[in-house]
Amino acid sequence: MKKIIRSLFNNTVYYLLHFIIPSALVGIAVCLLIIIINYLKLQKKPPFKAFFMSKLKTADCSYSFLSASYISCIFQSTIFHRFITNQLNQDPLCNIYGGWGISEKMYFYDFSPMWNVIMFLPACALIYFFIKSALKKAVSDKGLMIVSTCFGFGFSLIIENLQILTKTGTFQFSDLFYNTLGALLGAIIFIFIKKRISNKKHLKA
Repeated sequence: MKKIIRSLFNNTVYYLLHFIIPSALVGIAVCLLIIIINYLKLQKKPPFKAFFMSKLKTADCSYSFLSASYISCIFQSTIFHRFITNQLNQDPLCNIYGGWGISEKMYFYDFSPMWNVIMFLPACALIYFFIKSALKKAVSDKGLMIVSTCFGFGFSLIIENLQILTKTGTFQFSDLFYNTLGALLGAIIFIFIKKRISNKKHLKA
């Protein structure tokens, strides 16, 4: 049990320091870029009005921050970090059928399958707000679940092929499965929460 707790803690700290925080900084940089562009567009107006965005543009900035942070985190953990740590020239097809279970190392457990699922849980929420805000379209719960699952599989397939091209990882069918599963579970959780919030608003009304 101590080994499991230590592994979870070490894995969480590692992902936080190496992937989540750097990705959040990328998201902040994107937001600052949007603010600067917005300021330049509105510079004919008084400075304070030009600097502070409207509610709609604030929402766009928030969405841009989350999207940029999320996509950056995925690419950081799967490709870019391996360039930095010189994890290159791997045989990308050496273990295509592996990686299905949690493996035990000497001092810790490798929870890669679990993190592959967790990594794609937020995908559905970002897709939903993109369809609703950017495309201005409604989407059914079934449609959202299908789109989210297809996105999880397609995005995961892109990452796996990039790892083959850059030799920064191994192509594994388990990664495709767990990433797709994460996107599907994320859709189920998001739809459940959305319905609960909608029901509470309906009861209050």
